[in-house]
Amino acid sequence: MDVKWPNDLIVEGRKVGGVLCERCGEHVLVGVGLNLNHERCDFPAGLLATATSVRLVSGRPVAHADVLTKVVDALARIRASLLPEIPASELAALKARSSLAGCGLWIDGIVRHSSERPRNVERLPVTAGNILADGSLEVHDDAGRRLRLISGTVRRATATSGS
Repeated sequence: MDVKWPNDLIVEGRKVGGVLCERCGEHVLVGVGLNLNHERCDFPAGLLATATSVRLVSGRPVAHADVLTKVVDALARIRASLLPEIPASELAALKARSSLAGCGLWIDGIVRHSSERPRNVERLPVTAGNILADGSLEVHDDAGRRLRLISGTVRRATATSGS
């Protein structure tokens, strides 16, 4: 399984789910969405090339209760060890699963350069770097400046993306 920053779970090049986290005061709300037992005919035509399910990848249906138990147990372990940054060993594993490093992207969101205040960008062409310990994504703009994408969305750049 690969990770597409900031929240997509990718298997065999297709999205199987996502995780969204949002701070709410002193708490963090976590939303997890997984395509479990979908067949190809269950996906809208526009998603057939980009979406998949655990059933399609594994070749067998999965029990919702089993998956829920594993997700809740994993979230409980994470909650028990909350740290301000991603631990080095987990960061290395996350970087190894990143599907974006070195890819050309178009980004929308909030970026920060070390010498500037955060700013909003739309359709900024960049090259993806690594996921950083604070969860941001390192990117490099056309001038070679290193930026941190703090929040936002990313799209892989293609020949027609920028038009």
